[in-house]
Amino acid sequence: MTSATLERLRRARRGDRRPSLRRGQERTPRVPAGFSSATLPLFRDRSTRPNGSPVVAGCGSAIHDGCPVLDLDMRPERRAGIAEAVVKALRTCTPGSEVRLRGSLATGEADRFSDIDLLWTVPADRLDAAVASVPETLTGVAPVGSLRADPDVEHSPERRLLFIRLEGIPLFWRIDLEVRASAVDEGEVVPRNAPAMTTEWSLAASAVANGVAAIKAVSRGHLVEANGLLQRGFVRVGETVDPDEGWAAAVVRLARSAAAADPAVAELADEVAQLAVALLSTHGHPTQSDGSIVTPAAASESRRRGQLQA
Repeated sequence: MTSATLERLRRARRGDRRPSLRRGQERTPRVPAGFSSATLPLFRDRSTRPNGSPVVAGCGSAIHDGCPVLDLDMRPERRAGIAEAVVKALRTCTPGSEVRLRGSLATGEADRFSDIDLLWTVPADRLDAAVASVPETLTGVAPVGSLRADPDVEHSPERRLLFIRLEGIPLFWRIDLEVRASAVDEGEVVPRNAPAMTTEWSLAASAVANGVAAIKAVSRGHLVEANGLLQRGFVRVGETVDPDEGWAAAVVRLARSAAAADPAVAELADEVAQLAVALLSTHGHPTQSDGSIVTPAAASESRRRGQLQA
């Protein structure tokens, strides 16, 4: 483990307010006075830093030799612009289809961590073609980092549920896309006999996704939920939760373990580790109302005693 990595983990445990930057890395700039936030890009090119210089190997990465730029620009208007671009792309690629927002973005209850939940209704005879077109269609919006289908409905001839990560946007803003044939009513149980959409989703990739969800849960104060996510993530990579470990350090270790298990997820895992240090080390160990420390392992015990909400 490099000295830079050790220092970041020490800061995560101490609860330092600002994590150290890696060599050549810049903090996400705030919108300058007199400028519209609309002038800032919706999508960030991860091959360059904000100043335009290329990202190169050997910059002190915690996990591998690459050094992706951490994107913490989570302005609501930016996410709205991204959602609008995705909606427009889907409508255009399949004539006669309709796309609408769902979930917290639709109800106005979203926070900065909320993902993009969409319902895409397509003509019944075009369902398979519409689903198959999603990767290429969204590439016109931003590069598709990963796409997987919900196995519970991936054989359905009348609805599919896709989970999509676009590159160049905050990791929290995953796109959850339900594709539904126009003749199906919401809540209707349908047969599962259609050809499945081929997807690859390793246990390591699933563990990294657990890390992202755990960061979100801790940031929202949902500590029991975060503990469960970490526990399931560690199981997927053959590890366990360390009872003396803080939240940021736990997510970093989970990301490192996932990258070791599957090098294909190393770049994403590195970004998740950076995200944990940036967001979770600002308050160190979350505490209960009596001021006692809550570590990941302690969260489940506290819930048993009724001291924490899920």
